[in-house]
Amino acid sequence: MEELYNQLYLAMQKQGNRAQEIIYHAEYLEWHRKKLSKHPGRNLGSLASLCFHKYSTMHGKSWLLGVAWLIGLGATLYFCCAISLDEIHLGFTYLSWDNFCFHTRYFFEFLVPTHKIDFMSAKPGDGAVIVDFINRLVVGLLLYQIIAAFRRFGKK
Repeated sequence: MEELYNQLYLAMQKQGNRAQEIIYHAEYLEWHRKKLSKHPGRNLGSLASLCFHKYSTMHGKSWLLGVAWLIGLGATLYFCCAISLDEIHLGFTYLSWDNFCFHTRYFFEFLVPTHKIDFMSAKPGDGAVIVDFINRLVVGLLLYQIIAAFRRFGKK
């Protein structure tokens, strides 16, 4: 089946039919992922890449899914990072408009992979640095996936 979808993908590519080309390419990648998962030890890197591509944007078919992952994982990692800082207040006892604006502003700054390590004006501890490093990796990969899926009709 994998080779069949690859041939259909190539045929649609030659015809210039981008909509069908994307569908067949996604099906080809899914069958390729299934084939690699039968022997995960030999192809762990390729399998991990295909799994990430599938679950982040459904093999490039849904950039909105990538945005949802970006916001969800970004918020989770932001709050883990903020909790590890002593000077930053989180929780229901600190609910106020000023606190909401404060965290919203820093959340979007946190989503930029090149932000400063001390972007919240607080000295980060070891836990915050580790969470920040993981965030940079995840956000960078997800931004790439979102851009690639968003530009799917603009290739070539």
